[in-house]
Amino acid sequence: MKQAEHPAGKKIGIARLVWSLVAAFCGIQNQENHDRDTSHLEEVGFLPYIITGVVLTVLFVLTVYLVVQIILRLAGI
Repeated sequence: MKQAEHPAGKKIGIARLVWSLVAAFCGIQNQENHDRDTSHLEEVGFLPYIITGVVLTVLFVLTVYLVVQIILRLAGI
C-alpha cells in the first residue's frame, strides 16, 4: 500500500475531510485519497470522521425531505 502524501503531523483540513466523505458516500473514492484518509485516521482516530459523517447524513436527509415537501406543495397535494 502506498504511503499517504501528507507530512506526518499535518492534519487534513475540514474541507478535505468533508470532500473525502462525500466521495466515499457516492462510492467514488480513489486509492490515493483512501490511503491519505487511512493515514490520517491512524493519527487522529475515528471521531472527526464519525462527526462529519453524521452531519453530512443529517444534511442529506433534510435536503431530500425539503425537496419532497417543495414538490408536494407545487403539485397541490
